Amino acid sequence: MIIAEINSDGVVQSLFNSRKGYTDSTGIKHSPQIFSVWSDAELNAVGTAIFNEVAIAQGKQSTGFTDVFDGKVTRTHSVQDIPDAQGTDAGAPGYDDDYANTYKQHRSNAYNKAGATVDALAVAIFEADGQDTPDNTERDRIRIIRQAVKARFPKPA
Repeated sequence: MIIAEINSDGVVQSLFNSRKGYTDSTGIKHSPQIFSVWSDAELNAVGTAIFNEVAIAQGKQSTGFTDVFDGKVTRTHSVQDIPDAQGTDAGAPGYDDDYANTYKQHRSNAYNKAGATVDALAVAIFEADGQDTPDNTERDRIRIIRQAVKARFPKPA
């Protein structure tokens, strides 16, 4: 389960995997079980919320997202059709005539912009050293970002 760390207004600050537990702003360490036992109000009181993301339909790509907070956080994406590799969408806004050859560069640029580079992932993995500890939250954060980027820039068919 993915958890959002939220501020007092319910705005997402970061995402992490619920298996890691959570240390709140006062330094109290909470076990992973809180996410399956506590109410939404109790989770919100310590700065967390269950995170749900509406899936992006096949053949679409994200052009941005909106988070709605109502005790839980639900992320919905603005979407557009994935440009057709055969050129049927040529001339459409944002169309990349050479997407089949440039999607890796699009991904790389998005990873770099979000701070989720391969180097950052390697450091997070090395520092976690295979331990199931809160140190793995950075690795999980990077993994979540990389999955979102892959959804935004899918491999051409």
